[in-house]
Amino acid sequence: MLFSITISCLLIVCSLCQWVAWRIKLPAIIFLLFAGIAAGPLTGILNTDALLGALLFPFVSFSVAIILFEGALTLKFDDIIGLQTVVRNMVPAFWWRRNLRKVGFKVVIR
Repeated sequence: MLFSITISCLLIVCSLCQWVAWRIKLPAIIFLLFAGIAAGPLTGILNTDALLGALLFPFVSFSVAIILFEGALTLKFDDIIGLQTVVRNMVPAFWWRRNLRKVGFKVVIR
């Protein structure tokens, strides 16, 4: 009984977060993160270990897989053409230096 009430409340809060994000035209993940932090670590209302137990890790893994799959389906290649330098700048310099040395390049980063 408590499990179904908790899941129902979670679905209502998530739907409300999605609706607010749609109305304000901001990414929904912002509101979902704030709601999750408020319900879990800040107030202690939601204890995921007690709620899901051993199913917590598989549930989180499956959720991440769905999010990545959905993101890949909605990716538009026309929008990312020309962003190679931005992506390259996001990767730390030490990674480039370490991996380029493996193939024989000498990299000097100043």
